[in-house]
Amino acid sequence: MDEHLHQPILPTITAHLFKEDDAAGITRVIYQNYGTTYYKKLYYDTDAIKSANKDGAIISIVAKHEEKIVGHFAMIPSSVSNLAEIGAAVVDPIFKHTGIMNRMFDHLVTVAQQKGFDAIYGEGVMLHPYSQKANLHHGMNESALLLGEVPSFMEIEHLPKKSKRSGVLIAFLLFDKTPRSLFLPLRYQSIIEESYQQAGIAIKPACRPTSTQRPAIHYRVNELLNTATIVINDLFTKEQLKTLLETFFVRNCDMIYADINLHRIRSIDAVVEMLNQSSFFYSGIFFSFYANEDYLRLQRKNSSDIEEEQLVCYSETSKKLLAFITQDERSLCGTNAAP
Repeated sequence: MDEHLHQPILPTITAHLFKEDDAAGITRVIYQNYGTTYYKKLYYDTDAIKSANKDGAIISIVAKHEEKIVGHFAMIPSSVSNLAEIGAAVVDPIFKHTGIMNRMFDHLVTVAQQKGFDAIYGEGVMLHPYSQKANLHHGMNESALLLGEVPSFMEIEHLPKKSKRSGVLIAFLLFDKTPRSLFLPLRYQSIIEESYQQAGIAIKPACRPTSTQRPAIHYRVNELLNTATIVINDLFTKEQLKTLLETFFVRNCDMIYADINLHRIRSIDAVVEMLNQSSFFYSGIFFSFYANEDYLRLQRKNSSDIEEEQLVCYSETSKKLLAFITQDERSLCGTNAAP
């Protein structure tokens, strides 16, 4: 560490919205933390960073010390709902553990509220506790745990590259806490209710499904992460599910997620049972995730290279969530289940 950093550094740090001449500094701190392994290649391209910020595809917050970029934190507004993902949060290794991340996080939350988002959410990688601590420090609620979301090729500074895909904790900071009218599946009712209680959102029993039309079932594949997600808004057939799974198997997707609308499906128990029979087990709750409605996520392993034994859980909530997921997987798929 440089000698001057033995003095209090935080009073000299400023955090502000992106300016065009910040782009090169952002690529530098990304490289310092990830080398060339960060899967969002946008952050290695200064022109792409400038264009994305100009278009609003990302909203970058940067931290500066004596005109040098020493940190970056971004919001990525959703194209399908009024919320934003937070990520690409990095600090110059020389300046770590000085409070810079919290300084940027505070500014990011202020900007999110000013822009009128219903919520922000982020992934706390389970290779270390630091991002989880930062999320909790800022009042975020851990509501889901995704196995296999972090590719094994990704390197993080000072940590050895893993041979298996690691997990992430999903945490939400909710600005809109309007009570929800939901259909809850019996199998997961208790843990879902607990998630809503922790988030400070009341649940009202749904009487009838929301009338607005949505596709009953559709999907997307994340080529960068090698994962697939099925989005479910109504009943579907076993043949439809079988066809989708065969598509994902052919494409060698390592993890498959299923997002189930909690506002619209009266027969949600039938949906959950069909997915359980196809080896989908619990993941958690995604608030306001599609068109401002909440979804239950289930997950299915499609690879044996998914880390479950060495995941780092910082909070008691995350430990309890991992224990529930492990038990649910074992009861549905068998001990140390593989595809």
